[in-house]
Amino acid sequence: MANAFDMNGTIEFYSNNIDRIRLPCRKAEKNSVKVKGELRDIEVDRLNALRALYPSNSLERSVFEYVVAKPETWFLPDAESRIRGGKNPVTTASGEAMSQTSIVPSYFNPVSWENGEIWLFDIPKEAVRDSRVREIILSEGFIHELAHSINFISRYKGDGQKLRFPNGKILTGKEAFESFGEIALKHEPMSHYSSGYFPGRILFDSASPDRTIDEELCETIAAYLLGFSYTPSESRRFSPFADRPEILAFVKDYLNAKLIF
Repeated sequence: MANAFDMNGTIEFYSNNIDRIRLPCRKAEKNSVKVKGELRDIEVDRLNALRALYPSNSLERSVFEYVVAKPETWFLPDAESRIRGGKNPVTTASGEAMSQTSIVPSYFNPVSWENGEIWLFDIPKEAVRDSRVREIILSEGFIHELAHSINFISRYKGDGQKLRFPNGKILTGKEAFESFGEIALKHEPMSHYSSGYFPGRILFDSASPDRTIDEELCETIAAYLLGFSYTPSESRRFSPFADRPEILAFVKDYLNAKLIF
């Protein structure tokens, strides 16, 4: 499988299926997504529509506050070792990039336990010429990072979080998070990107297996809400849960689980 940092295959998949991929219609809302800076490749009304895909119970658990517009950014050739060493793995200079398609589309930045930012980056036009493809990339990125903002407390302080699932069962956030990991790791990764965090892959960290669960859960939520996922398995790209109905059921329940305290 290609490097998880390189979006070449993802870009090709989106480009070849531009008429099949359906993003939610733009929505002007009074309670609009807040943005710091100027977004070049996606409109706020589209972000509103994407946020509206999430059930209200999941948004109540999110620490997301606003989007921050960021400039074109790429992963460095030694990004993997830099991440492991706690160093900056990215650059805003295209000449220093791992490749011209090793672009950074989005990032979740937790400012505090109560507030988090979603960074959306300008997508280099040299790498992605079609504006519709650039919008798809940022749409999937926004959905992915919003999922991180929902998982955040469950991952790090889940013992103090209680969730009532639609069937009435009550789990701590930690139990819910780990339950997903138990069933998800029995399958191949949901996407090309999350595959990089699986055991034996370049970004797997045995000291922090919860990172694997978090990334896979975010990609799984994105696949559920958007209806597609770039994966080596071509048969699953528009049927992401064809071989994993139990994961589909869990994600639906997880997103609709009510925060008790």
